[in-house]
Amino acid sequence: MSDTHITVRYSRRLSDGQYGSEECSLEWTGPHDQSYDDIAAALRVQVLAFLSRSGAPEVAFKAKHELSPVSDDVWERARESAEYELAAGLRDAYAEKP
Repeated sequence: MSDTHITVRYSRRLSDGQYGSEECSLEWTGPHDQSYDDIAAALRVQVLAFLSRSGAPEVAFKAKHELSPVSDDVWERARESAEYELAAGLRDAYAEKP
């Protein structure tokens, strides 16, 4: 049995967009033979889940976004859509006027 212990802490502060912010922190201390990565990941999820229930809409939105980031596929579709919109706007801007 190990006498060495580790402490893993995760803290996150999010702005409410109005000059304020909210912060949540969790800390775990245990034997050195535990997996740091698994513990840190669990603390992160718990902190962000707590902040996602904030009464401040901006804080809740940011925390939810960090918990469920946009997939690469969604980003690619959004980029393609933006390119089509830009091309259509340029086409309309430079079209000959009757």
